[in-house]
Amino acid sequence: MYSFNCRSLKSSVSEINDICNESDFVFLQEHWLLPNDLNILSSINKYFLAVGHSAVDLSSGILIGRPYGGTAILYRKSLSKHVVLLDTCNPRISALIFKCDCGPILLVSAYMPTDLGDSECLETYIETCAYITALFRDCEAVQLVIAGDFNCRVGSRFYDAFLSFAVDNRLCLTDLHRLKDVFTFCNDAGTSFTWIDHFLCSQAVDNLVADCAVHYQYVSSDHKPISVTFNQMLPSYDSISADRSNLLPVSKSLPDWSNCDDLSIVNYQSELELALAGINIPSVLLGSCIENSKSVLCGNLIDKYYNDIVSCINDACRTCIPSRQSHGGISEYVIPGWNAYVAEKHEAARRAFLEWAFAGKP
Repeated sequence: MYSFNCRSLKSSVSEINDICNESDFVFLQEHWLLPNDLNILSSINKYFLAVGHSAVDLSSGILIGRPYGGTAILYRKSLSKHVVLLDTCNPRISALIFKCDCGPILLVSAYMPTDLGDSECLETYIETCAYITALFRDCEAVQLVIAGDFNCRVGSRFYDAFLSFAVDNRLCLTDLHRLKDVFTFCNDAGTSFTWIDHFLCSQAVDNLVADCAVHYQYVSSDHKPISVTFNQMLPSYDSISADRSNLLPVSKSLPDWSNCDDLSIVNYQSELELALAGINIPSVLLGSCIENSKSVLCGNLIDKYYNDIVSCINDACRTCIPSRQSHGGISEYVIPGWNAYVAEKHEAARRAFLEWAFAGKP
C-alpha cells in the first residue's frame, strides 16, 4: 500500500502510474480534480479502478469550495470482488472495505486540515477524526487502516488530537514505530522538512507489516510517497470456498445499485464498453434471410451471443458495482419500508455521536 499527497493528479500522473505498478492499493490526497473529472482516477493505470471525492461542490451549479484538495483510493482490478465501495460524502475522506483473511478492513485515505494557528482548524481536525471513527463503527469492518496527509508531526499542536484518535480506535502508529529520521514533506524552497504523512493500522493488521519506507525518488509533488508492505493479507476465499460449501447456507452476491455513486457508474460503463467491444457478432446473423438448414446453427449462435453479453454485464457489475449478499429467500425479520422509518432516527443518532466525540466524549 502506498500513500501519496500528489499536489495535483494531472501533474503527477506518470509517477502515480509507476506507484500503481508497485502496489495493490494507492491512497491519494490533493488530487485537485473537479467532480466531473473524477473518472480520470480509473484511467491512470489499466489494472486499477478508483473511488474518490472532490473538494468542490457543483450541486448548485456554481463552483463552491477550493479545488486544492480531494482524496481517492486506487485499487487493483483483480481484487475488486473483495472490495466494497463506500460513499463518505466528505472530500477529506475516501474509503472502501477490503475483505481479507484477517476480517473486513476499512481502508481510509485522509487529508487532514493544515494548522493555521487558529481554533477553527483544530476543531476541523477533531471533527474529521470523529467522522472516521463514526464511519468505522457504522460499517461492517473489524479492522482499520488509515493512510494520508495528517498535517501532524511529533510535538506539533495537532499531535495530541492525533494520538487521542489513534488510542480511541486502538490503532498502531505503523510508520512512526518503524522508521527513524525520515521526512515526507519538503517545501518548494527546500528549507523545511517534516514528517506529516502516516499510516495507522489496527493491531491485527500491524502484525502483518513486513516493511515500511519513504520513497524519495518521486519529485512531482512537495510530498514523498510512503508505503507499507504486508505479509499474508490477500484473501484466500477462493481456495477455501469448496471446503466450506457444505457448511454454509447457499448465498450469492448481487449488485447493490442503491449504493452506487457517480464514479461507480462511470467505471461500470467503461468496463462494459471494453468488454462488449471484444464480443464477436456472428456474421451469419446479419443476413437478410436464413436458410432452414442453418436455423439450428443460428439458434446456437444467438444463444452464445446472448450469453456472452450477459457475461460481460455480470463481470462489469462484479468489478465496479457495490454488492450485497442474497441467501435465496426472504428473511422473516425483513419489514418492508423499514429503512424509510428509521433513516431519520439513524441520521439523528449519527449526528449525536459526532457531537459527543467532538466534545471530548464526556
